[in-house]
Amino acid sequence: MRKKFLSLALVAVLCLSMAVPAVAASPPSELEMAAAYVREQGIMTGDQNGNLNLDAGLNRAELAVLLTRLRNGTEELFANTGYYEQGCKFTDVPAWAKLFVGYCVRNNLVAGYDTLRYGASDPVNPAAACTVILRVCGVADGEGSIWNYNTACSYAAGLGWIDESAVQAKAITRGDMAILIYRAFAEPQQVTTPQ
Repeated sequence: MRKKFLSLALVAVLCLSMAVPAVAASPPSELEMAAAYVREQGIMTGDQNGNLNLDAGLNRAELAVLLTRLRNGTEELFANTGYYEQGCKFTDVPAWAKLFVGYCVRNNLVAGYDTLRYGASDPVNPAAACTVILRVCGVADGEGSIWNYNTACSYAAGLGWIDESAVQAKAITRGDMAILIYRAFAEPQQVTTPQ
């Protein structure tokens, strides 16, 4: 009787296991793919625990670090520290960020609010994020160009680099920036320039 009960219980368990469909692993989200890309490329390294803090905001000093890494400028930066330190004339940039901001200024990637104020601790807004990524991609801005600071978001959105939700936000998160970089560099699209 006991053997019969165990056999029936085993048959029931086997039948139930066949009735439950196998759960397939879902493909990674775009945010997960973007995070993996920026980590693999050394663009974002994370905090002391390796956490990229993708939901956190991004400030303008941190943006300068990302842009320098994105341009593979770190080696050049440390080989020419005096030159890049002199490129950062802003009084509100912390010591740790001066080289990075100087690199970005010298390479025409960023500008300050005026000659003395960069806004190092200010959050990065969507227009600034799109502007610098377009500049890193070599899409010229200024007089006669196809975009400017005021149209950078719509131009980047037209390229598929930024979503409307990120454009409408007051500030860019680290995750938004990872996706913007991923879309612009991992799968670059044809960028048109004026003739």
